[in-house]
Amino acid sequence: MGLLVAMVIAASLGWILRYILPNRETYGVALTAGVCAAVTGLVWSGLLFWADMYSEQAGIWLISIGAGAVVALIVPFLAGARRPKRDARLLEELMNQPI
Repeated sequence: MGLLVAMVIAASLGWILRYILPNRETYGVALTAGVCAAVTGLVWSGLLFWADMYSEQAGIWLISIGAGAVVALIVPFLAGARRPKRDARLLEELMNQPI
């Protein structure tokens, strides 16, 4: 149950980050929320099974949600930098095709 709550908190944090970060028009609406929730779930599972942490400990909450937030901060910058270049290249290819 704790994993589900942590992932919902992380997804909510991801939604908030979407509207704080720049270049939001260059990536999908659920990218930051999905990435934040997925990374939080993976880190939570790793800490639970390999680090012998429990859901009652504050450390597992802080580390897993924090890791999700950090990755959710990085991914939009990568997507925002690559998307306009790729779109311009695709538009050029499409404009040069014969009808």
